[in-house]
Amino acid sequence: MIKAIFRFSCAKIPEMCEKIAYNHGKTTPDLGVFISNYQRALAREMDTRALPDRVLYNQKKSELGEKGLLAVIEAKMGQSDFVLLENDFPYTNLIPIGSSLKQYCLWSKDEDKLTTDAINRLVEDRFPNRPAFIFRHCGDLISIRKIPHAHIIVDFKS
Repeated sequence: MIKAIFRFSCAKIPEMCEKIAYNHGKTTPDLGVFISNYQRALAREMDTRALPDRVLYNQKKSELGEKGLLAVIEAKMGQSDFVLLENDFPYTNLIPIGSSLKQYCLWSKDEDKLTTDAINRLVEDRFPNRPAFIFRHCGDLISIRKIPHAHIIVDFKS
């Protein structure tokens, strides 16, 4: 059951598109910190990744190029409509130190299939009874534009 829908404006983006995110289940203190940090990052008050992770991300992006990144994701997706992968480049500046949060990306071959209902079902199936925060980027925040995807932050604290 979706408990809340948050709509954030993407700060400083010309098209001023809306950012849609929601909590799945109850909010935990760590998820609360992540959401607060995420809102600050949207306002461009902080980077999403810590410096070593940003360097690694930019290096990998530079080495592979957009086509190379797409090929890696498409290979992992195979024949499936969706693939859920732990984020290789998590938003380390947003995740509280010592927390039990993990960040995943849900990649889809079809934008029309990446619906709130589909994401909600997947989260319930893969992470039953786990609090989660789900969001999609818009505008210039989308790093890989050719494959629709959502970000899922799951709290594994028991």
